[in-house]
Amino acid sequence: MVSLRNVFPNVKNPRRVSHVDHPLLSILIIALLAMLCGAKGWEEIEEWAEVRQEWLSTFLDLPHGIPSADTTRRVFAVLDPKVFREDFQHWIRSAFESLPALRMAIDGKTMRGSASRGLSALHIVRAFCVDNHVVLGQLACDEKSNEITAIPDLLKTLALKGVLVTIDAVGCQHEIARTIVEGGGDYLLAVKDNQPLLRQEIEAQLGSRPVPTGPSPSFHQTEDKAHGRLERRRVWTETRLAKLDLYGEWVEANTIVRIESERHTDAGVSIENRYYLSSRKLSAKEAAEAVRGHWAIENVCHWSLDVTLGEDNSRISEGHAPENLSVVRSMVLAMLKKGSEEVGKARKKKLSMAMTQKLCGWDGGILLKVASCLFLAS
Repeated sequence: MVSLRNVFPNVKNPRRVSHVDHPLLSILIIALLAMLCGAKGWEEIEEWAEVRQEWLSTFLDLPHGIPSADTTRRVFAVLDPKVFREDFQHWIRSAFESLPALRMAIDGKTMRGSASRGLSALHIVRAFCVDNHVVLGQLACDEKSNEITAIPDLLKTLALKGVLVTIDAVGCQHEIARTIVEGGGDYLLAVKDNQPLLRQEIEAQLGSRPVPTGPSPSFHQTEDKAHGRLERRRVWTETRLAKLDLYGEWVEANTIVRIESERHTDAGVSIENRYYLSSRKLSAKEAAEAVRGHWAIENVCHWSLDVTLGEDNSRISEGHAPENLSVVRSMVLAMLKKGSEEVGKARKKKLSMAMTQKLCGWDGGILLKVASCLFLAS
């Protein structure tokens, strides 16, 4: 219990003391462990805890048994999401401090099932560590259009020193670039039609570059063949930007990037060009790796939240419950990522996070192993 209090050190009990039968910490830990085992709603959390009551009572205070589904629902609905989110970030830093964070991808995701009674669905902006696949921080906003104001606020809560932050075109804003640089990090921003002059300038400078005849740090090419499709990616970079006044508007602008994707399928050939601006001096190969790494937030983070943890299908919408449960899912995602590697190593096989989640539900020993990082927070 002493160790578990360090997981949520600042969360205050929102209930009146005279009406409390179940300690707040016990409710939070039960919900977290239940969702780690696959529970997706209040009733499933209660049923899981009833089955596991004897085991839970060995380390949780359960003076009146297992909290009901209604009790857990009411607590999460009134819990202060700001403090809960801050405790999550504290826990991530403590439990995963030994893992490197050299690249960070930021993107938003709409929790579609949270829309109800004329209210729009909750939109969560997350910062995802590309190097170790854990959520480093998150912030809720009402709509996707509000990402522009939410991203700077999120960035100010993160450790950015030495980190390359990648953001899609919505984040290509002067204030966001400045916030990253002032935090000691570097940015790599996608440039699209929301910054037409910048896009035109990059296109004019890099759009007519030929493929060099020999090795060059400012050019990189890769080819992928799969399922009857060939995709060739060519990357050009330029770091000599001092004479271009337009780039002077962007703090510490040092590299522009053009990526040409050429796809060959049965339907024919298609070519797409994408453009980027970075404060770090990047070679073409480094730029290519950073851009590809950014999509881990879609292909790993958002995909796992929806497919493995059922975030998009969740109909929970009362009070602060959707936002607070999104924090719990981010914690579960980190535990499953770390756990799948450790359990897979012990079993001498590669395990997906979905399989690791099933193993947690089937085997108490594996559950304890995966959940052990809860006891490491300080």
